[in-house]
Amino acid sequence: NVQVKRIFHHHITPVAKAALALFVLLAVYYFWIQQPFYGLIATLIAVLATERVLHTTYVFAQNSSGVEELIISHGRLSRTRIIRVSDIVRITPMRTAFGLSRYLLLHYGTHHLQSVQPDDMEGFIQELKKRQ
Repeated sequence: NVQVKRIFHHHITPVAKAALALFVLLAVYYFWIQQPFYGLIATLIAVLATERVLHTTYVFAQNSSGVEELIISHGRLSRTRIIRVSDIVRITPMRTAFGLSRYLLLHYGTHHLQSVQPDDMEGFIQELKKRQ
């Protein structure tokens, strides 16, 4: 039995929006020129990317044993990752190439890394520090 304490949603970046628009336009183009195989592949990529962007959540919860956990879910089509909050040793704010988007790099366990892009980065960091 898991008690949910705080949920953060994924930040949708301009790069993600542009990539989704590109794959949708590519799918339309391939169907227009009567290339259904490539059109289906572009459509599948667009659907998977949309699922991941819209349904990614970061949940701080306490499990039945009382251990604080960060549950990272990338949507219904991906595996959920569970990280014990006590295992997180460092949070590093990062920027992508050309500074187009920001994310947090979590260092946990023995040389494990996980990137997260919550909507409210400051709130996420504060919640993480409060639970450690």
